Amino acid sequence: MQPVATDTREALEARVAGDAVMLMDRESFGDTYSKLGTGQFQTANDLMHWAAIAAVAQGNACDRVAMVNVSDRSTRDNIVWFVDCDNKARVFIEQREAEDAKQRFDSATSETEQG
Repeated sequence: MQPVATDTREALEARVAGDAVMLMDRESFGDTYSKLGTGQFQTANDLMHWAAIAAVAQGNACDRVAMVNVSDRSTRDNIVWFVDCDNKARVFIEQREAEDAKQRFDSATSETEQG
């Protein structure tokens, strides 16, 4: 489950399709909004991209992210995303994994942007 040391944010980002992350709005995702509540609904959107990054950082189970969305498994205490991959794999990413990916790879942003 640990990301490979050679994975860089740039390399992982390249494995996420440009249209894979579609943010939710309350009108279209009313059931999800009701289930998660305002705060978690916003968190689900904020971390959706990081759930995709977490999926490809896990290794080769997901070759390239085609789509990511909030799973029915989500609760107010733990958001779960499903990540569909080009190789037909479906990976489930829990909130903690997305938060960890954000922490790990977002901190590297300033280093990579300076190059």
